[in-house]
Amino acid sequence: MRLVVTADHETGGLAVEEADDTDESGTGPGDLPQEDGPFTIRGSDKEFYVDWTTGGHTGVDAPVTATGPPAGRFTGKHPNTYVHDVPEQALAGRR
Repeated sequence: MRLVVTADHETGGLAVEEADDTDESGTGPGDLPQEDGPFTIRGSDKEFYVDWTTGGHTGVDAPVTATGPPAGRFTGKHPNTYVHDVPEQALAGRR
């Protein structure tokens, strides 16, 4: 196993918005940052913000990507403990 990338949970939708002074609210639920930015668009004088459309965790599956010999074992749906099991078995020589 060379590399495994995943998240511990899914947080919800992500929106890219125009920079609009009337819509930049600053904080979301529980004082979480609701919007990040402004970010500039390369080669342009325009800016944008990134905004979360939810303030908490969701029940949506988190993606897993991997490289290396047993990476193919990460296709499909698996319980979160599986993300630990595959590298552990690869390191122990039990592919």
